[in-house]
Amino acid sequence: MNLPDFLKFNRQSFSTKIFYLFTACFFIAFISFSLTFIYYQSNTLKSNLIQQGKLLTGLLARSARLGVFAENKELLKGPVESICHHKEIILVQIFTDSGTQLTSAVKQIGTESGCNLNKNGAMDREALETVKNSRSLHYSENKGNITFWAPVFSGWSQGDEYMLDANRPDKDNIIGYVKIVFTTDIFNEEIKHILKTSIVLPVFLLIPMWIIVFFFLKRITKPLNVLTEGVTAVGTGSSVNKVSVETGDEIGKLADAFNNMVTSLETKETEKKQVEEQLRQSQKIEAVGTLARGVAHDFNNILSIIIGYGGLIRKKVTFKNNEKKYINNLISTAEKASSITQSLLTFSRQEAFTLKPVKINEIIINMENILKRFLNDNIELKIDLSKENSTVLSDPGLIEQVLINLITNAKHAMPDGGSLTINTAFVTAGNDFHVTTGKVEAGNYALITVKDTGTGMNSRTKENIFDPFFTTKDVGKGTGLGLTMVYAIIQQHKGYIDVTTSPGNGTSFGIYLRLTDLPASPTEGHKLTEPVTGTETILIAEDNDELRILTTDMLKEYGYRIITAPDGEEAIKKFKEHQDRIDLLLLDVVMPIKNGKEVFDAARELRPDIKALFISAYTAEVRKMHESQFSDSQTGFMQKPFLPENLLRKVREILDN
Repeated sequence: MNLPDFLKFNRQSFSTKIFYLFTACFFIAFISFSLTFIYYQSNTLKSNLIQQGKLLTGLLARSARLGVFAENKELLKGPVESICHHKEIILVQIFTDSGTQLTSAVKQIGTESGCNLNKNGAMDREALETVKNSRSLHYSENKGNITFWAPVFSGWSQGDEYMLDANRPDKDNIIGYVKIVFTTDIFNEEIKHILKTSIVLPVFLLIPMWIIVFFFLKRITKPLNVLTEGVTAVGTGSSVNKVSVETGDEIGKLADAFNNMVTSLETKETEKKQVEEQLRQSQKIEAVGTLARGVAHDFNNILSIIIGYGGLIRKKVTFKNNEKKYINNLISTAEKASSITQSLLTFSRQEAFTLKPVKINEIIINMENILKRFLNDNIELKIDLSKENSTVLSDPGLIEQVLINLITNAKHAMPDGGSLTINTAFVTAGNDFHVTTGKVEAGNYALITVKDTGTGMNSRTKENIFDPFFTTKDVGKGTGLGLTMVYAIIQQHKGYIDVTTSPGNGTSFGIYLRLTDLPASPTEGHKLTEPVTGTETILIAEDNDELRILTTDMLKEYGYRIITAPDGEEAIKKFKEHQDRIDLLLLDVVMPIKNGKEVFDAARELRPDIKALFISAYTAEVRKMHESQFSDSQTGFMQKPFLPENLLRKVREILDN
């Protein structure tokens, strides 16, 4: 690695940046501390030197009082020599009060030997005058030395032997002066020594500090490296593990935030899997729906023929013994086959339905007797309804199918008896609320719970209960479409279904339907009347030959005149020929060349007052038409297959209106 690359790497390395920062901070702190220490140490040494100078000058002035008074140099020799033993002193002088020098001693700098006496020294008249006027000690700082002056008094009061100030009694006259010169070279040498020590000592301290910082940085960067690896794993979509939170500092908080992110990602991944599972479930239902759309039309036409002719036989023939029972069983079996087709169309979203505001409790109350008939005598039905009779947008008939399918499954789960509870409640779901079939959108819901005390289900069965044709019943005892139809109906209502179960602990189905503020529609009863004959002319357009013949026979039997057409184009042609005598159009919705709607539109251009009854084996095409075409009294719709008497009632109803 060349120098530019090395410098670039150091700029990018977090630990190196911290190391550089630490070193810089260390040197800044060291320099600041050293300068501050030297400054205060210098002031302290200098202050001590001045205090020492004041003390020694005062002592000399006191001890030299007798020699100055007698002006005897021999008496001054002892005090001067004792003062000269201090290494900082380089000059000592004693003067009379008139300024005449009595003695003088000079010492070489840095020696501790005595001074050379009787040396002439310079006389500072200005300083001498200052001391004389102030009657106190005086010192001055010069380059390389400090000079001290002190007056020598005639008397010395006890207790103030070192007090050389102007407050002395007037009787204490000044009889002389002393002068001591201190060198600052020794002081400067001590400052230099301190400076060298403050430089050398950190160098020895820096090496162990660098080692400590290295391990400290390694400890810091280790969790950062782990976090970096985790973030990289998140970016590449690899498996991510949480990191340990060892401290409560910023790195610990960062690790904690990373763990929260991992938890959030795990939650999102779980939600993603749930959405994918829900999508697969929808795709399964869509696949069966495609199959249902392919066979429902022809299958319902066949069932219409069976049920139709069976109904005619039951009306026309007088049976003996068990023959009437046989024909009833034939028709009943065909109707059951029709209900299977309707189930296929329901979860393939091909069955026409209308959502309207209804009270959920009223649906259950109206069904209570019917539900009891579906259960065995050893099963107790309990109904516990909420006091809040919640209103939902629903097709009551489809909700009835849901309840019937659920209690049928519950009955099979309790072969030895038990209890079945149906209750309702008002619930509020939050943004984090999940059910078996996915995440629930936040809002207010009516909850219908169907709970049994049966055998329950294991996790594998629970995961597949909504799959088309999945069943745990023996062959021939179940189609595997019951719960699939339940799931499809709830999906059509934009609701949700939840399943709680475990082996031996029963099963609970929870159905969530969104509440509405619309006023509930009143429940209307249907009064069945016997079919009435008629003499009107009806144009039948049906592409299935057998069903067209059957319908013709049924209507002719009750006095109607019939004109038939095998397709839409022929129907329009026949209507143009006989438009003045045709009272009603009986149109199959799905026909070749032209469909039932096109025939009806063409007829209304010629006869705006013409009435029509649409029939269809499945109703995807019906929903494509405008609802207004089925809301007036001149039109109607019937789902194949149908009994003859139901068709006759509907025809009579439209004609009479």
